[in-house]
Amino acid sequence: MTPSLHPGQFLLAEPFLPDVSFQRSVLLLCEHNTDGSIGLIMNQSLKMKWSDIQEDNNPNFDSQFYLGGPVGNDTLHFIHKIADLPDAVEIIPGVYWNGDFDELRNRIHTKKIFASHIKFFLGYSAWYPDQLEDEIKESTWVTTPATASYIFSADTKNLWRDIMQSLGGEYTSLANAPASPLFN
Repeated sequence: MTPSLHPGQFLLAEPFLPDVSFQRSVLLLCEHNTDGSIGLIMNQSLKMKWSDIQEDNNPNFDSQFYLGGPVGNDTLHFIHKIADLPDAVEIIPGVYWNGDFDELRNRIHTKKIFASHIKFFLGYSAWYPDQLEDEIKESTWVTTPATASYIFSADTKNLWRDIMQSLGGEYTSLANAPASPLFN
């Protein structure tokens, strides 16, 4: 049986997924409805800083940037803890997706936001209607509820492994499997 999908879940790529875009990825499901699904890859960091995309703003604001997925790499998304940011969508209690970008820029400029409370993503991951459900039936993804501590974890290099291990049982073995079965 396929688990019920909804925003606020992590999608963990099965360990031997051949698609290099998603190998050992942790995605946060931000939207899931009859039109399809949207998620952001939480553990593919980029070597970018806020000052790389915003001139004359707060140069000391060093929030991390990630590759959100292979779709729309010219779009910027953000996950944050700013409850009063207009137009933000609450994904799980206390964690929000996007919102009024001009207001966000203003708050960054006036130093009203901590870099540890926000992560930026270039691009996103998307599925057409029923595609994600089909991929889960094929065991492409493991689903589990998202938590703020993992969403805002500074250790994204080990995020996939850490979440898999936290699931226990058979997932502990998967978490410790080599990246390629050839190395087994």
